[in-house]
Amino acid sequence: MKVLKRYKDIYSDEFLNKFGKYKDAVGKIELDNLFFVNVEKIAKICEIRIKYIKDLDCNFFETKNRTIIINEFADESRKRFLIAKGIARIIFQMEETENSFKIKEV
Repeated sequence: MKVLKRYKDIYSDEFLNKFGKYKDAVGKIELDNLFFVNVEKIAKICEIRIKYIKDLDCNFFETKNRTIIINEFADESRKRFLIAKGIARIIFQMEETENSFKIKEV
């Protein structure tokens, strides 16, 4: 039985291709937990900065500066969700519209 050791072992090329020039580096991330994706490692590899601040009402993304700003007091699952959301918005160059997101035309 094959032991899963890296993201490229569990994710398809189609999915990894979405990371563009970061595809190979993301695919080489070692699995350190089978239940959680390490969003902080993905952000670091994709040159996305995560900044934690002490503001109860603050969670936002600066797509031009490749920065995710997270409320330091949020619980861990909320932080992981917001980091994943920020990665998607930055990698896919998404702009927020009234009710959803659209991919920015480059």
